[in-house]
Amino acid sequence: MKNIKNKLKHFPLVFSIIFFIFSCIIFVFLHKEVNKKQKVAQEIEVEWGKEEYGRNNFKKLELVLKETEEGRTLIEEHFVYSSDIVPFLDMIEELAPKVGVDVKVSLIDISKDNTTFTVDLNSEGSFDNIYNFISLLENNFYEIEFLKIDMKKEGEDLDGINKWRGAIKIKVLSFIP
Repeated sequence: MKNIKNKLKHFPLVFSIIFFIFSCIIFVFLHKEVNKKQKVAQEIEVEWGKEEYGRNNFKKLELVLKETEEGRTLIEEHFVYSSDIVPFLDMIEELAPKVGVDVKVSLIDISKDNTTFTVDLNSEGSFDNIYNFISLLENNFYEIEFLKIDMKKEGEDLDGINKWRGAIKIKVLSFIP
């Protein structure tokens, strides 16, 4: 009986030691799990930071694009894109009637390096009207170079006004292929 009492006397101590060891094992396990979760959370936070930085940059870019839209439109009007040659030619043909000149496009030639193109125009009208048409071409917002201007008197019309015929060759320098 003493032997059992002796054993029972040490039972709380043994139980406490076993509980302490078990608690330490649980603590170490939970500590490792918390550290793993913390690392995952940090990685997610870094990824979130990158995404947020990208979103903020995108918003700034959108804002800059909105602020500069008018200026970009104005700049783009000074260039002829290869897909926009027809509107450029339409612009030329719209200028002519404003000054009383008949204009026909006879040739369009795109350079081999696709950086410029030339347009041959045949015009008819009075000397003053053709001269005004040439001035309008020179002062439009496209960068052009006159390669040839050949004007010849063709005679008089029914009202006694001299008729002139002009051959104009221009090179469009603000051309984007």
